[in-house]
Amino acid sequence: MRKIILSIALLFFVQFSFSQTKEDYSNVLGSIVKAFNAKSTDQIFDLFTADLQAVLTKQKLSKIIEDTRSEKGAMGNSELILEEESGNSYLTEFENASMLVVLKLSPEGKISNFSIQEY
Repeated sequence: MRKIILSIALLFFVQFSFSQTKEDYSNVLGSIVKAFNAKSTDQIFDLFTADLQAVLTKQKLSKIIEDTRSEKGAMGNSELILEEESGNSYLTEFENASMLVVLKLSPEGKISNFSIQEY
């Protein structure tokens, strides 16, 4: 019985120690906004997991940032509107439009899923 209780306690500890909080997401999103507005692809790219860096190369990310910035303007305030397994969706205000920024964080706090989508 004692082993079962310790096992359950350990599972809860592991779950809570590796799950990302709203504050973690907020901090990462804040870093993205700062880097996006400074046109710093490197700062955003460095927040990605190695797997995401392999899929979304620095050149692709740079193109996304350039195109979005020229069409939509600077990135402003964001509001969490949906939490899913695939990531958190934030309604984000740009100078000329509202867009969805989708983020998923790895247990290490790196971005494992990132996209900017039409709202």
